[in-house]
Amino acid sequence: MQDRTAVAVLVIRVKVYIINRRERMLVLSRRPTQRIIIDDRIAVEVIEIRGDKVRIGVTADADVPIDREEVWIQKQQLATTGSESDS
Repeated sequence: MQDRTAVAVLVIRVKVYIINRRERMLVLSRRPTQRIIIDDRIAVEVIEIRGDKVRIGVTADADVPIDREEVWIQKQQLATTGSESDS
């Protein structure tokens, strides 16, 4: 069990890019085992860095869908195609 009374100072270089009026992208550096927490419900952790590949783990509540972007796009296309064929 780790001693939680220790205080660590961490300097992180952060950049925020404005994508459009409603979106922004936070860009920061992480090392293996470090996490990013999103909305108290999602944790993104760097599992491993090997060459040009980064393995990440995503922990979220069971009701939060988690997909790779290409899978999400396919689901969106299927949902659009399905709703068009229903009419």
